[in-house]
Amino acid sequence: MRPLRLLSGLVVLVFAGTALAGLPTLTHEGREYVELSRVADVLKTRLEATAQSTHAQLRPAGHVVTVTRNWSRILVDGVPVVLDAPARVRRGVWLVPETFLARVQPRVQPVMAVQPVAAGAPATTAPTVKAEAAPVALEELRFRSYPAFTRLVLETSGPLTARVEASGGKEARIRLFGLTADARTEEIGDGFIEEARLERAGADAILKIVFEGSAGEVKTSALADPPRLVLDFLRPPETVPSHERRDAVTPLRLIVLDAGHGGHDPGAVGPAGLQEKDLVLDVTRRVARLVEDRLSVKALLSRDGDHFVPLRDRTSFANKERADLFVSIHANAHRATASTGVETYFLSS
Repeated sequence: MRPLRLLSGLVVLVFAGTALAGLPTLTHEGREYVELSRVADVLKTRLEATAQSTHAQLRPAGHVVTVTRNWSRILVDGVPVVLDAPARVRRGVWLVPETFLARVQPRVQPVMAVQPVAAGAPATTAPTVKAEAAPVALEELRFRSYPAFTRLVLETSGPLTARVEASGGKEARIRLFGLTADARTEEIGDGFIEEARLERAGADAILKIVFEGSAGEVKTSALADPPRLVLDFLRPPETVPSHERRDAVTPLRLIVLDAGHGGHDPGAVGPAGLQEKDLVLDVTRRVARLVEDRLSVKALLSRDGDHFVPLRDRTSFANKERADLFVSIHANAHRATASTGVETYFLSS
C-alpha cells in the first residue's frame, strides 16, 4: 500500500449560523467549528496560544483545558475528553468543534443552585448559592465472562465515583455516587454471577451483584475516553475449572473490522484525490474475506458503505456483538512520499 500525501490548497471557511452561547460557527471539512478565542470569552478567560503553537490552553476559574492542534482529544484538568472532530488552525485562527463548549463547560463551571429566601426574611439577606456537580448519566452497562473473573463495565457521561460497601456471602454492593439511571436487572448466569441489579438510593445508585456461590474479590478501576467504571469480580480459586486455569486462552470466534472515517469525514486525501475513507473500506472488505476464508473466524464490519459512524457507535457495536477482537483500519498520510511502514496501537489489559 502506497502512503498517502497531504494536499495543500485553498481552505474555504463559510459562516453558517450560530452555536451554543450565540457563537458564530464556520463550516470546514463538512463540520461546524467555532473560534477558540470566542469560547475563551464565554468561559471568562483568555486563549493562551499563537498561530504556530502545537498546544492551546484555557484557564477558566482555576481549571486547565489543553487543546492540541489536529487532535480530537483534549485534556480538562488532565482528564482526556474526546471531541467529535479535531481542533484546527486555519489562517492563524484556532478552531474547535461547535460542541466543544457543551463538552467542556459542565466540567469547569458547575451548575449553580440558588437557595430561595424564606418568606419574611429581611430584604438585605442575600440568597445562599451552592455549587452542584453535573449529574452523571449511565450510557451503557455491559459484562463479559472470563475463566478467572467476570467484568462489568459502566460507561457514563462523566467520571464516576464508586465505593464497595459490602462483599461477602452471596452478594456484593457498590455505591455509585450521583449516578442517574433507572432501576434494572442484568441477567448474567455465567456460573459465577447470577445477576446484577441496579437500584436507586436517593441521589446515588447501588449496584447489587448476586453470586451463584461464594462471593469473589472485587477490583475497581476507572478509564477515560469515554468515562468508564470497570468492576472485576475474581472467582474464588475453587470455582475455576482446572482445565481453564491451565489454558485461559480461547480461540477467536468473532472479529469486528472497523474502516476508519466515512461519509462527510474523508480522512487523508492523496495527490490524485484518493480519499482515505474509500481506501480503508476496500482494505477492510478484503481483510474480512481473508479472515473468514483462511481463519474460519466470523468477521463483521462497523460500516460497509460510505457513511459516517461516530466513534462511540463503532465500539458499542463491537461490544454488543461480544466480539473477541476489534480492529480499526486507517491509512495515515505524510508529506514525504518515501515514508513507509505500519503503525499498530493496542489497548493493553
